[in-house]
Amino acid sequence: ADRKSHGRTMTMSGSAALGAILEKISSHDKDYRYMGTSDLLAELSKDSFRATPDVERKVTEVVLKQLDDQSADVSSLAIKCIPPLVKGASEKTTETVIDALCAKLAMTAKSDSQRRDAGVIGLKSLVAELGDSHPASGAVAASLAPKLVAFFAGKSTDEPDAAIVGDVLDILRAAATSHGRAMASHHAATRDALLAYLRNDGRVAKKRAAQCLAALAASFTDAAAASTVDDVLGELNAHAGDERALWAWLLGALARSAAAAGLEFSRSIARAAPIVADVCERCVGEEEEPTREACLQALEAFAARCPGECAVHLARVQTLALDLTSYDPNCDDDDEGDDDESDDGVGGENNGDDDDADEDMDDDEYGDEEYSDDEDDSSWKIRRAAVKTVAAACRASPMTLESNFEKIASKMLGRLRREREESVKLDVFEALEDIVATCARHGETLEAAARACAPRIVRSCVRSLVDANAGAKTKTAALRLTRETASHLPGSLESSLPALVPAFGAVLAPNGPSQASIGSALKVEALALAGLAFSSRPENTPTDPAFVDSLAPHVFAAAGDKYYKVAAEALRACRALVPIVARDARWHAAALAEAAMSRVGATDQDQEVKDAAISCAGAAAATLGDVMGASDLKRCLGLLLDRLKNEITRLAAVKAIGRVAKSELRLDVGDAAASAVDALAGFLRKTNRPLRQASLGALEALVSKHSGSLSDAEVTAAVVEAAALVTDGDLAIAGSALSLAASSVKVSKRFPNARAAVCERTLPAALELVRSPLMQSHALHALTSFFAALVAANLPGSKADDLLERLMDPSGQSGAGGVAGG
Repeated sequence: ADRKSHGRTMTMSGSAALGAILEKISSHDKDYRYMGTSDLLAELSKDSFRATPDVERKVTEVVLKQLDDQSADVSSLAIKCIPPLVKGASEKTTETVIDALCAKLAMTAKSDSQRRDAGVIGLKSLVAELGDSHPASGAVAASLAPKLVAFFAGKSTDEPDAAIVGDVLDILRAAATSHGRAMASHHAATRDALLAYLRNDGRVAKKRAAQCLAALAASFTDAAAASTVDDVLGELNAHAGDERALWAWLLGALARSAAAAGLEFSRSIARAAPIVADVCERCVGEEEEPTREACLQALEAFAARCPGECAVHLARVQTLALDLTSYDPNCDDDDEGDDDESDDGVGGENNGDDDDADEDMDDDEYGDEEYSDDEDDSSWKIRRAAVKTVAAACRASPMTLESNFEKIASKMLGRLRREREESVKLDVFEALEDIVATCARHGETLEAAARACAPRIVRSCVRSLVDANAGAKTKTAALRLTRETASHLPGSLESSLPALVPAFGAVLAPNGPSQASIGSALKVEALALAGLAFSSRPENTPTDPAFVDSLAPHVFAAAGDKYYKVAAEALRACRALVPIVARDARWHAAALAEAAMSRVGATDQDQEVKDAAISCAGAAAATLGDVMGASDLKRCLGLLLDRLKNEITRLAAVKAIGRVAKSELRLDVGDAAASAVDALAGFLRKTNRPLRQASLGALEALVSKHSGSLSDAEVTAAVVEAAALVTDGDLAIAGSALSLAASSVKVSKRFPNARAAVCERTLPAALELVRSPLMQSHALHALTSFFAALVAANLPGSKADDLLERLMDPSGQSGAGGVAGG
């Protein structure tokens, strides 16, 4: 009935339109057939298209016939017609289309290759474009699943064509991913067929079958998922040699995909963990490396998916994986004491001697006598999987990490120095990020351990940064780890800055020796770390001028970079540098301001750069305006006022002007104050809420701190516009508007018209607002401050007795809930 309600009724522009399309399609000219098929696709894709059963049958026949067209272009268009055709078709038509496509899929003759490709692509596009929530999803899944399973189920000796099996499994996997819930009635049969296929030693495409089963498991019930894990675990125990790798991999894939499964599934995973660990430990020799890798991947998935149920096994998993992080049969490397304290001299007191020792050690580690180069070496896959498993175990069990922190940290830092494969080294950096983050979130003991280890982490990162043989990805990962360490453990970089700053300079120097090989991502990461180092400096702690002198010029230069991400990150770093320059390195003020203003005034640049430049310029003017010079300050304010005219940069400019107006330096802004007030008052009529709120804040600061530069008419216009915002529709905006009104009556008697506007417009709105039952927090405080300012100003009609009488007047309480605050 549901499908019938979704059925089609002929509403095309008469049968003539359909006849014209079908006439084109039946033409001998391929160009006419192409145009006709294109027109048919356009009609089928319309939401308004409906068709009677007879028309639907004719259209279906035409589309299926066009799949066999000799012209590949026509056939491709016919394939595109299938999803919109099926989306609103009857179940009978859906069955017909799927039967036809499956028949083409089964064609094995070389002469039928185009037809078979049409069937494969047609089924894939149908599955991909028909969403799980579509009404036709259930019919497609019910019809397609058993037909696909029939291609490989129950054929123990007669192996189907390998290409067909691969395509069938790909389509079935896509169907399981997109329509898993709709296939619920076929879960058991499909699962059993896939397991039977995997058990057969003579079958091809087993990895695809395992991937298909894992995708299907995402929609399994808890019991079905648990049963599948138990069956796969039994196969892992029953097999030996290379076959175990597939079953171990499948266990991990099931753990990753069965997100909806519950307690029973988690318990099955917990039972599997020690068995998989046993298999991993028993693997010996290079021929069993795939099995060992698959076991490690499964253990990683277990730790991430079921940390609670697997908690009792995580210590063993962690120890096992930690030992395998140094697995390398081609390198006779005793990994004890990986993180030798002697290599901590990078940037330290004994820098020269320790660096020489490190070079000698590295030569020994990779000398010809110990290392055997093997082009088929895949041991790095074991190390990579082991590193990921250690990280997963640390995330899942902070207690286990705490008891074994020193060994884990030393092992991981040692791998950074010894590892040859860049992909493994990148995973080590990522694992260390996870470990630092876990320590920062789980108690003082772990945090203290991480802080104690932070200098060693930074020294390892510096070693990668100064290594001429290290790639851009490795250096980027080293900077990211340093940044994450500084972010999670504030202040942990202080002791390492002497070694870290020169490495920064090498990365950021525009004419450095390694600039040719440095990518933009590396510079962005270096600038982000520089910004964090600047912003995390304690306020009352003096900064070594040499620290600023060595980095500031490179950061300023990067602000002019052509790549927008580099420029934006550099400008954010400049913004973080402003307080340090103001306190300890004022001689950089002019260069910093110029770096920001040069980008504020530029056109045709990315929005991210514009916002960062405006923010930096505002901060520089507000904090360094007294040392910038009158001309530079005037230029900066002029640029910010100019940015107010552009809707894209308006909000950032308003915030920057507000920051300058609130500056404790009491800067002489001159005529810029009047121009700003005029523009900001107009913004109060805009619907953009953040813009209105920022404008009110900037107006309040200009009126309260720069009243000498404003006229009565300018302040009055702002007060009138703000009075309209004093309602309980937006209490935050109302509170800011009341603060502006209070400042207008407090500053001086120079604004009589503005004061009158406050009494005539703002006060009635405030008296109405005071009776709102929504009043609280910021708005309530602003309201009381507003009344206090009125009383202090002693304006006519707003003296204490007058206000008290009006507040207690019951005539204003109709439909209200009483005076706020009781």
